[in-house]
Amino acid sequence: MKEDIFNEEDFKMEISNINIQVPEEFNNRVENRINTLKTRNRIKKLIIASITFIILIISSLKLSPEVASYALEIPGLDMLVKFLNKDIGINNAVENGYKKLGPFEKIENYYKFIVDNMVIDEDRIAFDLIIYYKNQQAIKMMADGNYVQVRFNNIEIISSANPYKENVMHFEACIGNNKLKELIESDGFLSFDIILCKENNYIDNKVNRNKIVARDFNIKLNKEDIKFSKIYKCNKSIETPYGVINIKQFTVYPTRMSIDIECDFQDGYFFSFFEDIYIEDSEMNKYIQEGTISYYNSYKFMPSMYFERIPNYIYVCINGIRIGADEGLEFIVSQKEEYPKTIYYMGQQIVIEEIEYREEQDTLFVVIKKPNENMLKFSLSIDKQSSIGYSELENNRMRYFFSNIDNREQYSIKLVNVGYYVPLDTRLKIELDNMKD
Repeated sequence: MKEDIFNEEDFKMEISNINIQVPEEFNNRVENRINTLKTRNRIKKLIIASITFIILIISSLKLSPEVASYALEIPGLDMLVKFLNKDIGINNAVENGYKKLGPFEKIENYYKFIVDNMVIDEDRIAFDLIIYYKNQQAIKMMADGNYVQVRFNNIEIISSANPYKENVMHFEACIGNNKLKELIESDGFLSFDIILCKENNYIDNKVNRNKIVARDFNIKLNKEDIKFSKIYKCNKSIETPYGVINIKQFTVYPTRMSIDIECDFQDGYFFSFFEDIYIEDSEMNKYIQEGTISYYNSYKFMPSMYFERIPNYIYVCINGIRIGADEGLEFIVSQKEEYPKTIYYMGQQIVIEEIEYREEQDTLFVVIKKPNENMLKFSLSIDKQSSIGYSELENNRMRYFFSNIDNREQYSIKLVNVGYYVPLDTRLKIELDNMKD
């Protein structure tokens, strides 16, 4: 009899018994990185003392808000959770006197919205948000189907994220160069709305949501509270087997730093991301890549050297890149086909083991055996909708599931966020003597 790999009870058991193994390679990388990470002495001792502990649990603590919230109740572990959720770029700026704004409050339909610890520079806007109901009960925003949106009214946002811990959402948005200067020189106010989308109940198997909108947070921006970026032209190039990566600009913001690139790759290939990139200054201090939020072809690093003497030069160190190819990005699966079915992408074997559509859930399940992630990383999408989630099975197998999708005979699936590993050992020196006005 054919094994039912979509057994619901087994699926629940997998979710409740997640076992995250930390590869030895990751262990070694963390140990090497921490030896050279630029940080302050008073927290370096804490990092070194806790590093073994962090390696064992860091993945699970960042896996979901629920795991982190549970860990906060465990004596000793609560401090580690809070440490993992800190933004060392913002902390470094505040320690050097950069001003936080807030708190700001709005009340709407008995809901109190509190925005606090707001930090703004030309690169990003960050703040903490907490919501109370009738001044008593904190709303757990990312639990029970609730979620929060922030809608900016007078500034363009490139990308945003809202990691969540306890009852606090830490919101962050990239705004890009010159947008903040333009705003300050025009009306001098930052305006945004906060929308709480609360799940009430199900009607005809569809979620019914109630939206509570706190409108017109208007934050006065004073020039004396904002420090503007220091920009250096680079015009350096890195040769790879598939094309050239041009490093165009190095920018030092108060809360972090960025390197902007442009790529000129061979026809049919494209640059995806750096496998391992960091900055070293002339004193061999290392600045790590910050991956919480960024935008295309701009890579962020922290902490910032803004409040120190800018060195005469830096090194951009790259230990590998990830690329993709246009050929083979999309493939067709049919509910009438027999499985397993094997496809190839950039010479790597991908096995589609089974697909199943569940009418009662409006959900498509796809089980895939992936190649070694050291060689190829990817996710899946259908109709430009990223997979709603996945679970790990044994033997490098993944179960992806797509919800709110109609039942069809066949589906066109696209590989997204692809990254074929190309080794690269580069230490590129960049002189910082060409500051842009």
